[in-house]
Amino acid sequence: MTIGAAKSGVLIRIVDQGFWSAAFFLSNLAIAADLDVQEFAFYSTILAIVLVAVAVNRSAGVDSQIIANARNKISSATGIDRSSVWMTSAGLFLFLFAGILLVSLINRVPSYPFLLSVCVWAGAVLLGDVQHYYLVIMRARFHAALVSILYFVSISTALGVCHWLELDAMPSVAVGAAAHACVAGVVTASARLPSAKRRIQGRLALGLGLESLYVSVGSQLGPLILFAAGLAAPTAGLRLAYSAVYSPVFAVIQALYPLLLLRVLDESVSGSSSRRTMLRWSAFVFISTGAFATIGWVIIPHIELIPLLINSLEFLVPVGLSFVGAQMLEVGLLSKRLIWNPVRMNMLRLASVSLEMVLQVLGVLFAGVDGLIVCMTSIGVLKLALAAWLLRRGGRS
Repeated sequence: MTIGAAKSGVLIRIVDQGFWSAAFFLSNLAIAADLDVQEFAFYSTILAIVLVAVAVNRSAGVDSQIIANARNKISSATGIDRSSVWMTSAGLFLFLFAGILLVSLINRVPSYPFLLSVCVWAGAVLLGDVQHYYLVIMRARFHAALVSILYFVSISTALGVCHWLELDAMPSVAVGAAAHACVAGVVTASARLPSAKRRIQGRLALGLGLESLYVSVGSQLGPLILFAAGLAAPTAGLRLAYSAVYSPVFAVIQALYPLLLLRVLDESVSGSSSRRTMLRWSAFVFISTGAFATIGWVIIPHIELIPLLINSLEFLVPVGLSFVGAQMLEVGLLSKRLIWNPVRMNMLRLASVSLEMVLQVLGVLFAGVDGLIVCMTSIGVLKLALAAWLLRRGGRS
């Protein structure tokens, strides 16, 4: 690939993720402005479950196949088995709605029409995301960008109608997301991408899926613990720190990470070192996250349009450190994923998330919100230290 083609691919991915994240960001802002604290806390908890399901779906259904290809020195461009992607998605649908049911039983549902809207929205997000991610990994970048643009158009149109007719935001966002999921299916089918009927390595897929489950649950532990403790305002503040303050930098990193994954895997197939690539990526993540933490700290006290946003101020540092630590640890483990036994990686992830969960629960029990903040900050620093150690050991796979 030439330098010009590489830069073009990066630009398309940034535009693609920009529209995708703008739609998601717009949805969150509209919902946050329309709901009261209790309703937004309920929505935030369901959002956490959706993000877990999306991450597991990507890892088990798509990433496991391209990593298996790289282990066998096969380029990802030769295609993956689409049927396994849809089978994984079907299983995650069951997980998603079981999670929504569990949350509904634990806490009072604001209203049943609201719950129905949340269910439609959650299913649509899962279905739309896996189609978009499949297009990205298969390097169908123009089709992926089109899916993202249509997502933004669908959400913008739904919210425009919502404002014009003075409707509630949640059902409007649900309708927009559902319409987009249907359109994304048409675009994905029109791409006519190759489908390789290789034997799926179930052990690797299960291992990656479980890893993603552990990591995703770990990243969502804070909001879930606060919600279970009945702390609605901190739950909303922590969720807004993720979905509003850091949303732009998350968008860029999410845009470029699939390209990093593909590059490291391609370097593995060719036998070259990926250490320089991973070090540059780590520096980018650290600097960009720090910049947005500073911007948020300065401007949040002056934003009056969304009153709930002020609750996110105390979570800027712990969320930022937690995110940077998780991202850099993921990069440190990326090349090891090609040579380590999946069981070994799985046990490492499980031990890490278990420790994280125990510390955060104890922090909230003994010191409330302050205890959670201290735990998130400490865990982020520990992950940074571990990532630095792994990166120092090199990136040759």
